[in-house]
Amino acid sequence: QLETDPRFVTNTDRMRHRAALKEVLQRLVAALTRAQLIGRLQAHAVPCGEVRTVAEALADSQLAAREMVVELDHPDLGSIRALGNPIKLSRTPAVIRRPPPGLGEHTAEVLEPLTGDARAPAPELIAALAGRGVPMAAASSSPRRIVDANIAAIGAGAHLAAWLAREDAREGKPAPDLYLEAARRIGCAPTDCLVVEDTPTGVAAGKAAGMTVIAWPHAMTASMDFSQADCVVDDLAAFDWSAVG
Repeated sequence: QLETDPRFVTNTDRMRHRAALKEVLQRLVAALTRAQLIGRLQAHAVPCGEVRTVAEALADSQLAAREMVVELDHPDLGSIRALGNPIKLSRTPAVIRRPPPGLGEHTAEVLEPLTGDARAPAPELIAALAGRGVPMAAASSSPRRIVDANIAAIGAGAHLAAWLAREDAREGKPAPDLYLEAARRIGCAPTDCLVVEDTPTGVAAGKAAGMTVIAWPHAMTASMDFSQADCVVDDLAAFDWSAVG
């Protein structure tokens, strides 16, 4: 019996012989079902609870009673089940109005009230510069899936020679790695590259790579220090690109 085993009498003993105790308990527990084990523990007032699968948790009657699983219409998937709102208010009940968004689905919608124009000039400028034969690449410290979604959202993929994500460099910004790799991929010397950045961290990365950097702050970064940039512009659409390309 474990209770009389001198190795496990006190907590200090059990800690000293933890490996042996773990081996014994694993052997005993493996012979029981989850329900049997919980029943025995509860019979001796031992606090315990089962670890459920996601499907088991969602099927719990308490979740159904609190309307924590709701049915929604998804434009691509049809009827789907989603989590409800755990905050229940009698006068103003929460309502789940639409299904979870796809990756990058509402990027422009979210940015528009913050920037005033949802960075609208960028797609047009990218297309115009590409039309003049200017080789371009995008470099971001965001994960690949985010970068791919944003490039697709603004329709820039056809005009860029490459777009780089966090996985494409050893270090993200403010290290110069991403920009140096971008220059390599488009076949340009770093000193011949012009960077457009909207954060001081990105500006620092471009300058560390030996590139000329234009800072284009948005509403959330406008108050930050862009003194490292070669110039700061408020409106890319009005910028004089005659010297580029």
